[in-house]
Amino acid sequence: MPHVTIYTVPGHSEEVKQSLSEKIRRTVSQEFDVEEGVISVSVEEVEKTDWRPFIRTVNPESFYIEPSYLPEYQDNNK
Repeated sequence: MPHVTIYTVPGHSEEVKQSLSEKIRRTVSQEFDVEEGVISVSVEEVEKTDWRPFIRTVNPESFYIEPSYLPEYQDNNK
């Protein structure tokens, strides 16, 4: 069923990651009209120095909200 992966730089506490994951699970449950128990959420850390090369590996067509810090997306976020 639905799986959400959050990619972020290191430095967030386990409590913050758990809280965010629970909020995302509740929201996905409501928006997709599925039970919370079928939703999984993972958090993957990417070193800050590796972030820009990493984010460019994401399929650009999969973004619903583009990152404004990359030149190729600056015109799309107005």
